[in-house]
Amino acid sequence: MRYSERQSPPQLRLVQGEIPSGSDDGGLVRWKRPLARTTFRNAQVLIWSCLTLCLGWLGQRALIEGPAQRVAWEQSQVRTENRLPPRGQIFDRNGALLGETVAGYDCWLQQPRVDVRIRDLMTTMLTEATGRPAEEVEALVYHGGWRAELFRDMTPEQRDRMERWKRSLWRKQALAFAETAAGQELIATAFQGNKTEWYHAVSHAVGDVKIEQVDRRRYPLGSLAGQVLGYVTERKEGIHPGGGIELALNQQLVGDLPSLLTRSGFVAAPLGKPAESVELTIDADVQFIAEQALAVGLHRTRARAGVAIVMDAESGDLLAIANAPVFDPEVYRRFKNQPDSLLQPPDEGAPEQDASGDASASTLKLAGRTPPCQTQWPLSADTLDSWQDPLLPGLRPGVTEEHIRNHALAWQVEPGSIFKPFTMLAALESGAVKPSDTYIIGPAPLKIGAHYINDHVSPATNEVWDTTRIMVKSSNKGMAKIALQTPLPAMLNTLHKLHLGEQLLGFADEGSGKIGLPGQRWGEAERGTLGYGHGMITVTPLQMTAAMNAIATGSYVRPRLIRATQAGNGQWREVAPAPREVTFDPAAIQAVQAQLEAVVTQEGTGHRARVDGFRVAGKTGTAKKIVGGAYSKQYYSSFLGYGPVEAPRYTVLVMYDEPIVDKYGGLAAAPVFSSIMEWLLLRDKRRPSGNDPSGDVAPPDILLARR
Repeated sequence: MRYSERQSPPQLRLVQGEIPSGSDDGGLVRWKRPLARTTFRNAQVLIWSCLTLCLGWLGQRALIEGPAQRVAWEQSQVRTENRLPPRGQIFDRNGALLGETVAGYDCWLQQPRVDVRIRDLMTTMLTEATGRPAEEVEALVYHGGWRAELFRDMTPEQRDRMERWKRSLWRKQALAFAETAAGQELIATAFQGNKTEWYHAVSHAVGDVKIEQVDRRRYPLGSLAGQVLGYVTERKEGIHPGGGIELALNQQLVGDLPSLLTRSGFVAAPLGKPAESVELTIDADVQFIAEQALAVGLHRTRARAGVAIVMDAESGDLLAIANAPVFDPEVYRRFKNQPDSLLQPPDEGAPEQDASGDASASTLKLAGRTPPCQTQWPLSADTLDSWQDPLLPGLRPGVTEEHIRNHALAWQVEPGSIFKPFTMLAALESGAVKPSDTYIIGPAPLKIGAHYINDHVSPATNEVWDTTRIMVKSSNKGMAKIALQTPLPAMLNTLHKLHLGEQLLGFADEGSGKIGLPGQRWGEAERGTLGYGHGMITVTPLQMTAAMNAIATGSYVRPRLIRATQAGNGQWREVAPAPREVTFDPAAIQAVQAQLEAVVTQEGTGHRARVDGFRVAGKTGTAKKIVGGAYSKQYYSSFLGYGPVEAPRYTVLVMYDEPIVDKYGGLAAAPVFSSIMEWLLLRDKRRPSGNDPSGDVAPPDILLARR
């Protein structure tokens, strides 16, 4: 019988314990015992219990361990990098911006990663994209090193153009090149006809063209107070300070190093303490005038370098610290990155030279950049109308050691005759010498032991000079006699009260000077030469300015350069001036003041320091330099004084290193002192009475340096 005709077994109701009828012996139907309802119910409970336990476990993980797991996951998705926050700003006492950090953009090529087979193509593409000469781009593509700079400090137009090129324009250039005969030949030979491989090589090369945001330091007033501000150089981790305020106050200016979290272009808020801004005691106007006058004197005397310091007599604030030659921090930064950029032929305005090769003083012209402003108001008989930033002949700003150092703090020199007022002060305070005492000064040298002391100009015969005439004529022999008459402890006590031999600002590049030399005893020769500022003492220009200020006011006040700091919340905190130390005998002070005023009379060595219409006082100085351990024929020439005498407002120091023309202090430095002091006193005279000369705005007929 066929299978289709086979009859199916009868449908019987299965009863427990029964065997279905009609089943054959082969057991075609396997009988199973039916499940009870309770079994299904138990299985259902078990399943739901498992689901509940799983949900509870997941809930526990979500509520308890979830936040920690989420943080761990986010950290795995986030790139952490250390980046400096924007550096704090630097202001002068009137709010003029001296230093700031601005965001710039650089475009550069990772040249070693460019496929050598497509360097010609990249040169052509980048030449068209950047607009730069083909030979410059070719040099960068072939020999530019790891960071071949295409643009530095890009303009917004340059940045937009390069970003558009990286997004899409390069594809049009590449595809157009592929259709040319040169492109087809390149693909066929260098890439064996594989156009996809060629396209990937071009794509990777375009990816190696980077557009990077860089924080850069900018100095809006150029070289103004350059050595005071210092400089910064760029590094991978940020800008690195060097010298001046940038280094001395780096911790405040840079703040704490934060960790910035970056993901998908999002930058988290900086962590840690933000950077602080700084307000200096420097007055940009006074600084500008001091630099002008110092530069004119530098070129007139053909000195190696110069310093001018202006100190507020009452508060001790340093209103100006001028150095010559000038130093431009931004020029220095460019030179560090591209040393050959400043190696250019001399300017057309460079000084003419005589047959000996030296610049003639009569034809010397001031060459350089346009200054922060142009002066139209003459400071003295020698007008400064045509002044520009001063540059030494043959030098460019900011590229030599002479430019970078702040000589006002760093020089440690024998002061010479500007030290004589302090010898006189010590002698009068000790009571060993009276103002009316007289001494015999003759043409013969003064012999002390094996040493001979001479004067620059000695009388033809023996004459009797009192202490005032000794100061007026700047007699070394007379001051040596006074120093020998003064007890050594009294002399050293006065010098310590004037804080000679100490750092006054605490800067890293500041010198301290010395009183006495290690291993040497104080013999008569040492005591005698100390009387006129040689031998056993070295000082800094800043120390001498503060010491003269003590004579001007009768008490010592430590100089101040930092006026205030600004916290991250915008609140300014003033740095309190140092308290005055009233420790000098008033009678001795008045006697020395009278002598210093006599120095600037027609009979004195400092008569070129006079200011018409005002009473000023001061002292000239011409100190021999030590070269190779011995005194040379080169000098530090200086003038140190204050004014007006009846109510001192300013103390000013001018010092030149190795002047060639008019090399003595009364010729080289005194006229510069007169120019600076004249501007200061005339500015005060034209102000409303009772105003602070260093804080208010001057009348419009006096041109200011700040913008």
